[in-house]
Amino acid sequence: MNEKRQLDALTGLRFVAAFTVFIHHIGGKFGFQPNGYSIGSLAVTFFFVLSGFILTYVYHDRLNNFGDLKRFAFNRFARIWPLHLVCLLVSSWLLGNGSLTWIFNENRLPVLITNLLLLHSWVPDNDWVFSFNGVSWSISAEAFFYAVFPILIFGGSRKTVSRTVAAIVVVLLAVLASNWASQLNLWELDYYRIGHVNPLVRLPEFCVGVLAGKLFLNRRATERKAAVTLDSGKEILCLGILVASVIYVSDYRLQFLIAASQWGSQFLASWFRVAYPTILFAICIYVFATSRGLVSKFFSLRFMVYLGDISYAFYMIHFIVIRHVNSTSLAYGSLNGFQISALAFAIALAASVLLFEIVEMPSRNLLRRIFHGKRNGDSLVRSALGLRFAKLAIAVAIGATAAWVLQQHASNLNRTQQIASVLSKASQQTRSVDFGSLFRLQGCTTTRQEKRLHLQLVWVKRIDGKRLNLHWNSVKRSPENYRRLVFVLDQDDKQIARGVHNQKPFRRAVVGQEFLDDVFVPYSSLKNAASVVVCFREKGEIGLRASMGRRKQRNKQLVLLDHAEIQALLASELNDGID
Repeated sequence: MNEKRQLDALTGLRFVAAFTVFIHHIGGKFGFQPNGYSIGSLAVTFFFVLSGFILTYVYHDRLNNFGDLKRFAFNRFARIWPLHLVCLLVSSWLLGNGSLTWIFNENRLPVLITNLLLLHSWVPDNDWVFSFNGVSWSISAEAFFYAVFPILIFGGSRKTVSRTVAAIVVVLLAVLASNWASQLNLWELDYYRIGHVNPLVRLPEFCVGVLAGKLFLNRRATERKAAVTLDSGKEILCLGILVASVIYVSDYRLQFLIAASQWGSQFLASWFRVAYPTILFAICIYVFATSRGLVSKFFSLRFMVYLGDISYAFYMIHFIVIRHVNSTSLAYGSLNGFQISALAFAIALAASVLLFEIVEMPSRNLLRRIFHGKRNGDSLVRSALGLRFAKLAIAVAIGATAAWVLQQHASNLNRTQQIASVLSKASQQTRSVDFGSLFRLQGCTTTRQEKRLHLQLVWVKRIDGKRLNLHWNSVKRSPENYRRLVFVLDQDDKQIARGVHNQKPFRRAVVGQEFLDDVFVPYSSLKNAASVVVCFREKGEIGLRASMGRRKQRNKQLVLLDHAEIQALLASELNDGID
C-alpha cells in the first residue's frame, strides 16, 4: 500500500458500515428499537464488495509467483486471525462467567475448532454459525474469499475479468440449484441461514468488488481540476440511492413475496435480501474512490480515517459489548434506551481503540517481521509511542466513564424470595433465553401437584413502547402483540394440549423487571407427550426465535421438558398414588 495512493474516503466509509452493524444489533435491546432489520446485513454486503475492490487495487500486480502467494496468505492471516482469536477468548470468558473451561466440553469442542479454523460459516446451523462471537461468521466468509482471490487475479487483466465473471455465473447456478433444493426441502437443512451466511453464495459480492477494482485501475488516470460541486452531487446521489434501497426492503415485504411465490423459497428470499444491493455498493465505492466532493473529503478527515482503521476491531468487539451489557444490566433506573445504547457504543469504541493499538497492529507487525525478517525503524516506533499512549489513555477514560455511568444509574433488581427460589433451581437450558428482542426467560422450575404440573417461569420484559423508538410503522412489533403459549407436543411435534396460564403478568410487565408466570399442565395431557415447549406467537405472524437451549420448529419453541423428564414425572406421580 505504501506505493499506492491511500483511498482515505473508503477507509472512512468502513466505519460507517461498522456503525450500521452496531445499530442493527442494538435493535430492540434496552427498550431502544431502531429500524435495524436489514441495515446490518447490507453493511456486511458492503464489506464484502469493498474487500474485493481493495484487494484488487493493492495486489493486482503483486501475485506473480509462489513466493508472492505465500506472502499474500500470511499477510491476510496476520490481518484477521490474531484479533479474531482474542475476541473469541473474550467472548468465551464472558459467556462462561469468568471461566474458559466450558469451551472444552465435548459438545463444544468441534464448534471451537471450526471457529479457530474460520470454517464455522459453512455449517448450516445457528449454534455453529453464530457461536462464541456471533459476528465472526463474516470473517469466516472473508477467509474463503482470500483463498479464491489469487485464482481470480493471476494472469493479467483479461483473465481476471473472465475468471471473475465465470465464478459469478457458477455461483448463480448454485443459487438456482439451492433454490430448487429449498423448495423440496432436501436434506432438511436450514436453507434460510445458508442463503445468508454461506461463503459460496456470498462470493458474487466479493467478485463484483474485484471487477469494480479492475475498472478503477483501468480508468483514465488524467489529472483534472477538482469539480467539487459535480463530485459532491454524485456522492450525495449515491448515498441517497443506497438509503432509498434500504428503506424499500427494511420491512421484509419483498422477501416474504419471494419466499411465498411458486418459483421462490426461503433460501432465495434470504439470499436476495443481502445480495440485491451489490451493484449499487460497487458503484458507490467506485465513485468515492475517484471523486473529490465534500462528502469524500469529510470521510477523508484524519479522525474519520482513524475510525476506519479501527473499524475491524470495532466490528469484532461491539457484539460482545452489547450482549454483555444486555445480560448484566436488566433494569436501567433513570436511563432510557437511547442513553444505554450510547453508553454501549462508547464502551465498544473505547475497546476497539485498545484492541487496535494493543492487539491488532502489534500482532500484525510482529507476525510480518517474523515472516519477512524485517524490523521497523526505531525512530518511527519512538515517534509513534507518544501518540499511541495518548490514544490509549483517552480510550480508557471514555470506556471507564461509560461503564461507571452505566453501573451508577442501573438500579439493582429487587428479586422476591419466590423468584430467587425459582432461579436457584432452574435448569441451565432455561436460563437467560431471549425470545426475539421482546422477552427473556430467566429460568423455569417444575413442581408436582395433585393431578397437574406447576411450571413457574421467570421473565424479563425488554421493550417499552413509551421509550424512544425509531422504527417504521410497517415493522413495529410491541410485546403486547404477542401471546406466550405453552404447548404439549407428541412424537411428531403435533400439539396435544395447551398449558393453563394467565396473560396478565405480560400485559402489566415493566421493562427490566422480573416477574413470575405460572402455567399448569394436567397429568392427563402428558400420557402421550414427547415434550412441553414455550413460544411466542402473534396471529398471522411468525413466532419469535429463542436464542439458545433445546429448541424446535426452527428455534421458535423452547423445550421446557423432554420425553425422559415427562416420563420421570409421571412415574413419580404414579408411585405417589400407590403410596
